[in-house]
Amino acid sequence: MQVSVETTGSLGRRMTVALPEQRVAAAIEEQLRSIIKTRRVQGFRPGKLPLRVARQRFGASVREDVIRRLLLESYEEALAREQLRPVGPPSFDPVDARPGQGLSYTVDMEIFPEVSVGPIDKLSIEKPVCAISDSDVDRMIERLRRAKTSEYLSVERAARQGDRLSLRYRLLVDGAVHQECAPDDTPVEVEVGAPWITPECSMQLQGVAAGETRSLTVTFPEGAADSALAGKSGNLEVQVIQVTAPELPPLDADFFRDYGVAEGGEAAFRRELRNHIELEAQTALRARLREAVLTALSEANPVELPQTMVDMEVRALRRGFAATLENRNVAKEVIRQAEASLDLDTPARRRLTQQLLIKELVRARGLTASPERVKALVEARAQGYEAPEKFAEWYYRDKQRLAEVEHIALEDELFEWILSTCKVTESELTFDELMNTGQTDTGAGRPGAAPASADSP
Repeated sequence: MQVSVETTGSLGRRMTVALPEQRVAAAIEEQLRSIIKTRRVQGFRPGKLPLRVARQRFGASVREDVIRRLLLESYEEALAREQLRPVGPPSFDPVDARPGQGLSYTVDMEIFPEVSVGPIDKLSIEKPVCAISDSDVDRMIERLRRAKTSEYLSVERAARQGDRLSLRYRLLVDGAVHQECAPDDTPVEVEVGAPWITPECSMQLQGVAAGETRSLTVTFPEGAADSALAGKSGNLEVQVIQVTAPELPPLDADFFRDYGVAEGGEAAFRRELRNHIELEAQTALRARLREAVLTALSEANPVELPQTMVDMEVRALRRGFAATLENRNVAKEVIRQAEASLDLDTPARRRLTQQLLIKELVRARGLTASPERVKALVEARAQGYEAPEKFAEWYYRDKQRLAEVEHIALEDELFEWILSTCKVTESELTFDELMNTGQTDTGAGRPGAAPASADSP
């Protein structure tokens, strides 16, 4: 077998392979002799079919089968000989398999990049910390009460966060009324501080009273849903008709029971709530710290990525995005439109770079998932179930499920070493700062709506 490799780019290779006719012919004859032994042919006793007859009857199809097999076999042999690690499956083009000419083909490929990681002790990482206070518990109780509010009562005072405003509005851009945002005289209801309203608008709405007219300054992002507004500023003129405030439910036994606390009153409820908040904070802190470590690693160690690998990751991210929306029963047409607007190249490159760096560090340090750490993670996941022992058994029975936990355990061990080696400074966050990492747009196109996030997974 003859193999030649041409460099077509920093990560591009063109490999040409040629097999002599003798190897092809020998493989064909071997398969024909196997047919003679195993296949029953009318007019001949088992095992007595002449090779000449077998070649006449089955030669063409056998040659096709042999060529397909030799393509893959020789490709793997050539990769091993040349020590190449291609990204993605091969595409053989062109292939020459004419009878008597042996087999030759060319494969264009991209190879995995060489990954090297610089000194970890040179990294600087900001570690988020969060101490839960009584005021955090108070605010969470307030939110839970608001979540159970079904009645809003008219108030004469100025509007506060969480109040609802009944108002009419119109949007002026460049001194003219923007028709897409000029409703009829039917009032609309707006909650001060609602997620789809930008903080800019919420701040300007606080303090308004019924009967008041106010002009709000709004700025539209470059990626605004309405392209005519992208990058522009305007004035949102609102006429407030009524201010209503939520009638919050009392903190009584019924309220506590709705959140799983049947005994102990408010003191027990506050303890349970505080435990829940602390667990939530721990999960968020771990995610923030993980992202900080990965960001520091990738910024300090850039990796050249093959486009083939990036394209594969983009497709995977797109499939995950679509599956998430399908699980939420979003219409297929809406999913298609959302997918068309996605730019996933940057998040795909970020994820791939981080994965390659982690893999290299694990290899370089010879790390393996500690069975004790894996067991602790499985047991922690099992605690939320009625039969934790059966849940743990179920996890250990499935190698794929267990592999996911092993990956987390391995990553935890690696991150612990990184954090013990690099320079770490603590950054204190409030619970709200920790949990409220961004606005989510559920009202695209409405005046004052927060811009949609294009962040990845």
